[in-house]
Amino acid sequence: MPRLLRSTEINLQQRLEYLSRAIMCVKSGEIGGSSSGGIGVGELLHDLEEKMEVARVQLSIVEALEQLQQQRGTTVASDEGVTAQEALSRLNAELLDISQLYQDFASPFRLWECQLAILRCAGHHDPPLVQSVWDNVLEGELARTETLPAGSRVAAVAGKLRQLARIYAGSQKYFPLGENGGITNFVDFGKRETRLTT
Repeated sequence: MPRLLRSTEINLQQRLEYLSRAIMCVKSGEIGGSSSGGIGVGELLHDLEEKMEVARVQLSIVEALEQLQQQRGTTVASDEGVTAQEALSRLNAELLDISQLYQDFASPFRLWECQLAILRCAGHHDPPLVQSVWDNVLEGELARTETLPAGSRVAAVAGKLRQLARIYAGSQKYFPLGENGGITNFVDFGKRETRLTT
């Protein structure tokens, strides 16, 4: 299995499928402690589930980069000059660790929602960083919707908030509701835009 996860002959989607199958095999008892390299079944399952969670984040980065390329219709480059196409090739070539995903892709390409997913996946609690990411999510959504009429803009921003709330509302660490929290900024925007349209 480790060899398959590092092989350049398969893409990221295939790696996710292999991980999923491996998890099912371990859960069903098809793989025992002795056939898994000497580690216990529980440890193997935990390791595979962690790899799967990171691989899903990696897939979300691939999807975000593909969407960014599609929206802009031009060559997209990171702050370091790496093109999205080069990044996609690397992301599909191997499973990367969560730090690499943040440092090499989510941060330089300014993929704010992916950064939030990485922080949660890593269990990294840094309130100023989480706040900054939420502020950037809001700014990005406002920029994306700036040409829409006010009512449509409020609906689009509210839709984004609902989408992210389904993912992060269970954790105050990544869904800041404080006085100056990112979520409060979304709500304040909605109230302000609603007053302008009435």
